[in-house]
Amino acid sequence: MFKEIKYFIQRGRRGYSDRDMWCFDNYLATIIPPVVRHYKGSTTCPPDLYDKGHKNEYHKWDEVLEEIAQGFEVAKRECNTLESEEEDLIKFRRAMDLLKKHFFSLWD
Repeated sequence: MFKEIKYFIQRGRRGYSDRDMWCFDNYLATIIPPVVRHYKGSTTCPPDLYDKGHKNEYHKWDEVLEEIAQGFEVAKRECNTLESEEEDLIKFRRAMDLLKKHFFSLWD
């Protein structure tokens, strides 16, 4: 219980805890999917993904965000295994490429 309180205070003070740093890849793979899914359906998206002719004008952006989320869910599983499936690695690499490409579009 003491450590949980300590980590809570660390996150409040500096934005991350010692536990987050211990396995940073796992932490990021845990936090990225729900955060990018939060942006789905929002009123902001990169201009090149806006589709005024579609019922949901932001559907392309929502698809990109979901692909990023799914790729990092694969990464979360990969953090806990020694063997990786090629298909999973491809999905994760695609998510990383999309995250790099759209990094500065992740705001609300």
